[in-house]
Amino acid sequence: MLNRKEILIDLLGVNKPIQDLITALSNFEWDSDVELVVLSRNDVAKVLREFISGKISSDQINLWANTIEGRDDIGFENDFYDLLKDIIFELANPELEGEITIHKVRAILKSLE
Repeated sequence: MLNRKEILIDLLGVNKPIQDLITALSNFEWDSDVELVVLSRNDVAKVLREFISGKISSDQINLWANTIEGRDDIGFENDFYDLLKDIIFELANPELEGEITIHKVRAILKSLE
């Protein structure tokens, strides 16, 4: 069985099916006193490029962002904390922020440069 940090690394990189990772994470407490991994601009860009190439769907991006949002064990890249937090919120809440589209994803990618 993978440890919590390994599962979170797989989540950030979407290295395994997201639902499988969510199930694996359910074996651990939600709260954490420490950030075990850090979400980077590169992590977000990789996931968005996979959407553009058709490898993952908008629903999968939404599920990915929802799984990341609010976790105490996932930090955000220094100097880009606010940007990454806002992007995750936007992707996790399409009912508030609008549908996840190719156009929106390209704009987000541009903001990550």
